[in-house]
Amino acid sequence: MIRLFSLFLVLALVGPVSAIAQEPDDTAGTTVKQSVRQLVKAKREAAKTALDEYKNAREDQKLAKLKSYGLRLIEHRLDAIQRQSSLVGRSKCKNIEAEIQAAIKTRLGGIEATLNAQKTTLNAATTVDEAKTIVQGIIKDNRVFIFLLPASNGACLAQRLIALLDGRLTEAVKKLQAVGLDTTAIESKMLTAKTDAKAAYELYIEVLKKSGNNDEANKTKLAQAKTLLQKVRKALGDIKSDIGNLTGEYRQKTSDSNITP
Repeated sequence: MIRLFSLFLVLALVGPVSAIAQEPDDTAGTTVKQSVRQLVKAKREAAKTALDEYKNAREDQKLAKLKSYGLRLIEHRLDAIQRQSSLVGRSKCKNIEAEIQAAIKTRLGGIEATLNAQKTTLNAATTVDEAKTIVQGIIKDNRVFIFLLPASNGACLAQRLIALLDGRLTEAVKKLQAVGLDTTAIESKMLTAKTDAKAAYELYIEVLKKSGNNDEANKTKLAQAKTLLQKVRKALGDIKSDIGNLTGEYRQKTSDSNITP
């Protein structure tokens, strides 16, 4: 009876694994993400409108319109960073260790500081050429949407998967071992998955640290990290199936042994 109860605990532990591996959010988290997307879209469209106004402006209005466009770009990026920072510790990052949350927030804060400095410089610009250089820097120095936010989200997800492997799945394996089942194959898959998740995390952190430059290198790292996390997700699905199969076999064997001939 005790052994069967342990197996029921195993089933309860691995039940949520697929859901976590697919990275769903609760209703509140989904609502927040949707509102962020809508706001980001609105800010992007406002920046595009400001750019069109600059292109169509009279020569004596060019500087003012270019400044307006640059300030829209900054506003767009600052808003996205601030909202991303507020989500660290909640939603995707809610189970992440404090020092990792701090590292991500520090990087977000660094880009925020750069943008605020560029805002001051742009406001002080006195020529169109000077303003153009600053606006180009706003775009090139702060790859917020291309690199910073994807790397932040990826780092959070990688750490969540590591926590899952070290937590629920390790506990489930111990329950299986307690009833004498061989978990060698499962443990091997878990070790590989954890190694891949850690490698993905390190790649995301590298991108976070250098999200304003090395575009081609960052693109490569993001692609590599994404491929690694896809492998981890698949491994988690396989691990859940293996645990379910072992549990089912044990229950069937136990049931058969209790049948009176």
